[in-house]
Amino acid sequence: TPIDYYGVEGRTYTLEVSGVDADGDGVAETYSASSFMTPSVAIDKVLIGFHATWELWQVLLYAKDPADTDNYYMFKVWRNDSLVNDALDEVSLADDAFFDGSEVNGVWVMALDPKIEGEKMAKGDMVTLEMACIDKPFYDFLVGLQEETSPKNPLFSGPPANVPGNISNGAIGIFAAYSVDRDSALVTMDVENFK
Repeated sequence: TPIDYYGVEGRTYTLEVSGVDADGDGVAETYSASSFMTPSVAIDKVLIGFHATWELWQVLLYAKDPADTDNYYMFKVWRNDSLVNDALDEVSLADDAFFDGSEVNGVWVMALDPKIEGEKMAKGDMVTLEMACIDKPFYDFLVGLQEETSPKNPLFSGPPANVPGNISNGAIGIFAAYSVDRDSALVTMDVENFK
């Protein structure tokens, strides 16, 4: 797409793929999906701290959830210029069922493990929280994806299932349009101070 092309919040975007014989039966199929670009929610502030007992970095969110709407959130974290959770099964998810219309004051939205190379923080690092406002079908897709890719207990787990998507005609997958806000915080301490 052109460099100046971007989505507009509050619009519904549609994907249509036609003329494809995906199932190999000699007949071309058409696949479509749509996604509503939910208006973004502004991040008021992000703080980063270290939880000494659990030995994890905490990314804390301060924001105001819009009232009287069902909101779904996806969180990603950047350390300096590198995306820390670069796979969809690593993103943090939330819905506003328990805090609709409320101030969110220092909610722990992401944990970073200093024992993992890409999640080690040092004094002076810049941590950026990306908060995406996503629609319900994308949220359901991510929840299903995380459930299917997480470790299972063979005796008590259900059978594997396809992750729910929004693409028509029996296709498996998701088409998503979403808005994003970001804010950053500076790491002001070293983990060694807590050992």
